[in-house]
Amino acid sequence: MAEVKIDIEDGVTLNEDGSITVELTEPIYRASTKERIEAVTLRRPKVKDIVDVDTRKLDEGDLTQAMKLISTLGELTMEEVGELGVGDFTLLSRQTPRLFQRVPASKKRL
Repeated sequence: MAEVKIDIEDGVTLNEDGSITVELTEPIYRASTKERIEAVTLRRPKVKDIVDVDTRKLDEGDLTQAMKLISTLGELTMEEVGELGVGDFTLLSRQTPRLFQRVPASKKRL
């Protein structure tokens, strides 16, 4: 069975597992291997992922808190997040609230 994906907006895809993939308009390179990164997938968070994030500051638009969250959920280093273009960073940041929404048991599968 093919994996179900839903386009949320231009360059943003909701994946079957609840993660969200954002295509980068300005690719970056993995700090350790120089691998080109053309898309970032943000996985659904667990409580342990947000322990070090000040969610109050995140809600107020604090860039450092958004960088921490994107770094953790997107499996990027803080250095790699810092290399994102402003437009790509903004688009990734706008997706994080979607990841915090509870998926009803009846809708776990797309």
